Amino acid sequence: VLQMVAEIGGPEALQEVKCLTGLPEDFEFRIDTDYDNQQMREILENACKVLKINEDAALSAFAEFFLRDVQNRFPVFIAQARNSRELLIHQTTIHNMLGSGLRNAEKLKAINDKFQVIEHNNGDLEVLYRSPNQWCTLYRKLAEGVAEMYHEVITLSTIQCRKRGDQQCAFLIHWPEHDEQ
Repeated sequence: VLQMVAEIGGPEALQEVKCLTGLPEDFEFRIDTDYDNQQMREILENACKVLKINEDAALSAFAEFFLRDVQNRFPVFIAQARNSRELLIHQTTIHNMLGSGLRNAEKLKAINDKFQVIEHNNGDLEVLYRSPNQWCTLYRKLAEGVAEMYHEVITLSTIQCRKRGDQQCAFLIHWPEHDEQ
């Protein structure tokens, strides 16, 4: 999120978000480190204040930034998938692999329990997302962005949502072109 803030708002916006959140000026996130959910919520809230955008707009911008970053940093993940469905199936494994360096068993379990993908016989995917941050907009935008990367169309339905009081978020992803086959 901090890199996205710097890209959108420049170095001054980045420093302001860090200051509001109580982070040192030289702080940089590591991809192999688990961060406190409350701290991540504070960073997002402060990014929204500084950039003068709402949470959905910030999460949408972050999804776009993140997908560009993944394409540059981990091109093999993209190249190994023939289509968006394959990448979204493996997204859980990729997510868990990035957190595999954690030494704290409880934090590693939290990372591994965050996502689950269920493959349906008709080709649909059901994605279960469990996070206290309730950033389901981020997952929606990431899934839609992955489909765009492969020039595909998906329909994404929300079955359950923590923001509505459910225990988890659950999405059903459908590829309409599969209907024609």
